[in-house]
Amino acid sequence: LYLPLWGKPALAEPHLEEAMSHEGVLLGAYCGNVNGTPFAETEAHLDALFAYAHAHGVQVDLHIDETNDPQCCCLQPLVHCLRKARANGYTKPVLLGHLTALSLQTPAVQREV
Repeated sequence: LYLPLWGKPALAEPHLEEAMSHEGVLLGAYCGNVNGTPFAETEAHLDALFAYAHAHGVQVDLHIDETNDPQCCCLQPLVHCLRKARANGYTKPVLLGHLTALSLQTPAVQREV
């Protein structure tokens, strides 16, 4: 599911219901290029995804920063949201795929994430 859709319960919950009807499912998101999306908005979408995953006890799989845009770094809000989710008791693994924009970040950003 496209990341912003996790922040829309009317769209996310039918998808969640279908996903939970299958054994061994992960909740996933294609994050797209978050450059231009307010940090707080991206965080709200990630928070919603982690809340659903926590409530259903499932892992998360993210296709993240799959771009050559050096201004795109969804990994920054992800780190913040994952810390919050962990503090709230979410313990399942989180799989990150692609991360191509990470190589384009400054050394300071790379150390941060």
